[in-house]
Amino acid sequence: MTDTNRDRASGLGRLLQLENDLRSAPTQDRLDFHCVNQAHRLVPFRQAVLWWDDHEVPQALSSVPVVDRNTPYVLFLRRLYSYLKSRATAPFRPDPAHCPESIREQWSRWLPDAVLCVPCQDPVSGQVRGLLLVAREESFADYEVRLLHRVAGTAAHARQYLRLSASSKWSKTWRPSKKKALVSIGVLVLIGVLALPVRLSVVAPAEVVPESPLVVRSPLTGVVDEFLVGPDEPVTPGTPLIRLDDTKLKNQKAVAEQSLRVLQAEYQQHSQRAFSDRDSSAKLRGIEARIDQKREEIAYLSELLSRVIIRADKAGIVIFESPDEWVGKPVELGERLLTITGLTQTKLEVRLPVDDVIAFDASEPVRFFPTANPGQSVQAKLHRMQHSAEPVADGFLAYKLYAIFSAQNQAPRVGLGGVAKLFGERVPLAYFLLRRPIVKTRQWLGL
Repeated sequence: MTDTNRDRASGLGRLLQLENDLRSAPTQDRLDFHCVNQAHRLVPFRQAVLWWDDHEVPQALSSVPVVDRNTPYVLFLRRLYSYLKSRATAPFRPDPAHCPESIREQWSRWLPDAVLCVPCQDPVSGQVRGLLLVAREESFADYEVRLLHRVAGTAAHARQYLRLSASSKWSKTWRPSKKKALVSIGVLVLIGVLALPVRLSVVAPAEVVPESPLVVRSPLTGVVDEFLVGPDEPVTPGTPLIRLDDTKLKNQKAVAEQSLRVLQAEYQQHSQRAFSDRDSSAKLRGIEARIDQKREEIAYLSELLSRVIIRADKAGIVIFESPDEWVGKPVELGERLLTITGLTQTKLEVRLPVDDVIAFDASEPVRFFPTANPGQSVQAKLHRMQHSAEPVADGFLAYKLYAIFSAQNQAPRVGLGGVAKLFGERVPLAYFLLRRPIVKTRQWLGL
């Protein structure tokens, strides 16, 4: 084999190897790398630039791993591409003398004398997909132009194959089947169900309390002797409720009455002597003042004794703890003893935990489920809410809300406990189910 034949065989092998590398490139980046770097083994050049799909920023540069679109060299190539793309219908050698002034002034700085522009045409459709620019100091021979044109066409065909292969994989992945269709329908149904609007609601412990209770307080300082009524007993105005111990007051009154009798006898003696004894006449006025004082004291003690029996001022139900805790207990003036509430004047007290506070809808009724009859609910209307939370008997911080029963004649009795259900705005079902976990997560993360 002669040297000429050997060189031709070697060149043909390099061409076939390069075409094989281009067609078997697994990714677009690998394909671009072969175009601007491996083609140098087939046709020597100093630098190469590759554009695709009318993007003025090059997709690949020879000997450059990553293209920085803001470097002076790339900015020059962007202006150059705007000039070349309309003329790249076939391989040609651009002349800097015919370029715009902004390109011509920087040509010698970035490119050598010999420049070849080769369109990347799809061999099947003939459509130009991109542009390959190669440059070196020596002029390109005709056979080199033909080789680079073939390489550019092979690259365009391989790139089109990569795109079709990717879309084919996507279509295969989403190829409809009975199982996938059922899964898709199930997912859509689940999303639809989770997006359904539902009324946000919370449940909190509640108790029926008096609406406007009358507080009965001790009218004097003393000791509780006897409770004349029992807890939850109905009373009428004037009904005796409590009797205080009157022993001390009776003794004080008896002593005062005896003192009054002594003063009256003394006054009688001095009044008889006043005609002849000036000293007795002078003492009469002092004795009169002491007699008036004793009479006032007796009247005061009589008034206190009239208060020993505490009576009801209004009709209602008596509310207090066990009377055994009060009998024999000393009480001070004004100390609270019991409460009287109307037979139908009740309201609902709801103890809402801090974590369950929502934006309430005042137009929605509050539903109360008594513990004695959980299957029955009583409606009430939200009246007011406490501004600050406070510890409650259940051991947690809660806001107190008060609701008025819609039908007072059907209101539960005072002291009846249960749970109340309060309603807020409409929210998606997903938020309704995940509200508690979201609140706990935010508290744990401190958001």
